Amino acid sequence: MNLFDFSEMKKKFSSLLYDVSIGLVKQYRKTAVDIAKIQAASFYIKLIRAVRQHTLFFTLVFFGMIVYSNLMMVLEIAVLFYAPWPPAGKVLASIVLALIGFMTPLFFILKFFSEERWMKMTKAGEWVDEALKANGSE
Repeated sequence: MNLFDFSEMKKKFSSLLYDVSIGLVKQYRKTAVDIAKIQAASFYIKLIRAVRQHTLFFTLVFFGMIVYSNLMMVLEIAVLFYAPWPPAGKVLASIVLALIGFMTPLFFILKFFSEERWMKMTKAGEWVDEALKANGSE
């Protein structure tokens, strides 16, 4: 046995280096997977919050439209039967109330379903900005 035979020491050192590098790669993979899980959980929470807000919004809009339509029917019936106007005045009032009943929901639908409003509600613009920053596109 030669004292200066480094072949055995070289094998052990390369084996140790291999084990360390494998351990570092596994740690890196675990960290990357953990970060991906955290990002996925964050996205899921944002998605659930957005779905909840939209569900609440649509429920309120639906309820409001039912109340509004009932109000318009009752108001028109009251004007037609109880107003002391001549028949031509009642027809004119009926037409005006029908136009108001049609134009008001149309106005709210156009206002609430505009692209600008939805971009603000869903914060899609912020998500696009974050994605662009993450990809280094800005």
